[in-house]
Amino acid sequence: MEEHREWAIDVHELGGRLTLAREGVLDERLGIAVQAFFAADPLDLGTAARVGIARRILEARGVLELTAPEALVEAHDRLRAWVLTERPDGTWRREVPIGSRRRSGAVDLLVESSRGPLVIDHRAFPDEPEQALVRARTHAASLGVWAERLGGLGVVHLPVPGCVLTLRRP
Repeated sequence: MEEHREWAIDVHELGGRLTLAREGVLDERLGIAVQAFFAADPLDLGTAARVGIARRILEARGVLELTAPEALVEAHDRLRAWVLTERPDGTWRREVPIGSRRRSGAVDLLVESSRGPLVIDHRAFPDEPEQALVRARTHAASLGVWAERLGGLGVVHLPVPGCVLTLRRP
């Protein structure tokens, strides 16, 4: 895997900054809860039911006081709207195992489509878009390589600054 190569990153706005963390606090437990909700969110249910699921996930991880469950639902709805624009015929697969002899892991979200897959990694960085982009670059190399191996596009989903970053070779 050629993870050392540089990636060009295109920023796509998803509707502006979301407050996922009260008072700017976004600790690791909340980041894990955000990812857990995105992995479990039954997109075909109504908003109230989805908010209830988000609330239970946040409570179970002891971080309900840090964020509003409605913000998680809104963040996922924004991502879904963008994905539907990019891959209208896409099939969502969450927490998909990937690996090689040298490295293994899981893709947070794989959207399979006739236009090629989207390989999406959720990152709950609390930063402003510019700082989040700098932090996301550290994840770009391995995500981009996995996306290339799958014949698709690597995407970093940043729900707090409200954007997605698509990775491409310069």
